[in-house]
Amino acid sequence: MADESSARPEVVSVWEKVKSQTFDHIPFRANVMDAFHAAVPIAIDGDIFVVGFSAAQFHMSGLLRTPDTKNAAESVLRDMAKREIQLEVIEGTTVEEWRSIKERRTISRESQMRDARVRLDNRSTKGSFDSLREELARRHSEVEGRQFPQAKARFLRDVLPLLAETSANVKADPKVNEDTFNRELARTYDRLGSWVDMSASHVALELDRYLAEKSG
Repeated sequence: MADESSARPEVVSVWEKVKSQTFDHIPFRANVMDAFHAAVPIAIDGDIFVVGFSAAQFHMSGLLRTPDTKNAAESVLRDMAKREIQLEVIEGTTVEEWRSIKERRTISRESQMRDARVRLDNRSTKGSFDSLREELARRHSEVEGRQFPQAKARFLRDVLPLLAETSANVKADPKVNEDTFNRELARTYDRLGSWVDMSASHVALELDRYLAEKSG
């Protein structure tokens, strides 16, 4: 699949295959099939396949968001794309509405980052990492379908900027104790690893990769 949000014919073609193949993975249910037919394919946006419902039919969207159905549809998308693809279900049926939703989410994430920075300001090393772990736990509790590997991967990707920023700010404090810093950072890696089925070392490697990509 090409990563072109405007590739309307391809988007429609992909969705037709998803509709025809999803029930190879889950038992057939007429109301779920009705929801698939009512959903309007909108865009392929990076690693996200976007479909939407009109306001009048949005009550059907929950049928595509159930873990079994969403996972089955994403399995079909993954087989076609040869990589992980997230199925995104929105209220709206146009690319413009999807762009508006993304803009609102970006504003919300930036607001969350600002709020998190305020909560983490003027704390001791341990206090800062305690607050960071509380923030990470809160975000993890809000992850939809967090039992699935693709949700775990997206969660880790989404929180790496906060982890990077907090650890950098704490380390920049001239009064920081190096042993305390390393111990608290390791505890944070352990906590994240337990949520995303990774070792602490693997989480640390993902942070190193994020920082390298950011600096590059």
